[in-house]
Formats: sequence, C-alpha cells, structure tokens
Amino acid sequence: MATRYSDKTKKEVVEFVKKYDAEHGRGGQSAAKKQFKINPISIKKWCVDQGYTTGPSKKKAAAKPAAKPKAAPAKAGAKKGVRRGRKPAAATTTAAAKSAAAPVSSGSMTAKLKKMSDISEKIEALQAEFDALKKSL
Repeated sequence: MATRYSDKTKKEVVEFVKKYDAEHGRGGQSAAKKQFKINPISIKKWCVDQGYTTGPSKKKAAAKPAAKPKAAPAKAGAKKGVRRGRKPAAATTTAAAKSAAAPVSSGSMTAKLKKMSDISEKIEALQAEFDALKKSL
C-alpha cells in the first residue's frame, strides 16, 4: 500500500537533495533515497513540484551533439552491407502468379469479371487441396 508523506517530510527531503547537490554537484536524489528509504520517483516529483530541477538544463542538453548510433559488430563470415532479417521475395515467379497479382486497370467489364471468375476457381481448387491435406494430418 502506498505511503502518504507529510508536507514537512517532503520539504525536508527536497532540502536534503538541494544541499547534497550543492556540496557534491549531483547525486542528491540517490542519497535521499538511501537515507530516507523513499522511492526515487516520488523524490523527483517532489523536487519538480517545489521548483527544484536536477540534471542538465535544456540549454546544455540542446547544445550537446546527438550521439551517432553504433553499428552492431558483424558476425564472422557475414557479408558486408547485407541486412539481416526477412528475405526478399524470390525474383523468379510463375507467369500465373504474375498475372494473378497484376491489377487489371484497363479493359472491359466482362474481361474483369472473367478474370475474377478464373481467380475464384483457383482459390476453390487450392481450398480443396488444403482441406484434403489438413484431413490427412
């Protein structure tokens, strides 16, 4: 169950953080966490609520150049420049697959209906084959 802290305790913890940061430059929240045994997220919120922010200012953060992402080390025997992951589709496809995948943008309405009918028959044949294989398992 969550613990409710009094305003006096909150102010005491924030003052401790300020004092510690003034003496050591940083680490006040971590020190307060150890000394008071309070969740560091709560300490951070209390500091912000009381107008005390820790960490680099926005000006300093903006002035820092963005770090370049490091490339993963190549595995032994790996080809340079080849991306890992899913392989691209095979370059050699059947003529039937090409014609089935190609959209019909021109032509008459009857040609389009005939094409749809042919594709529907192929789907039914494949579904029957699928059902037969599934039944054999």
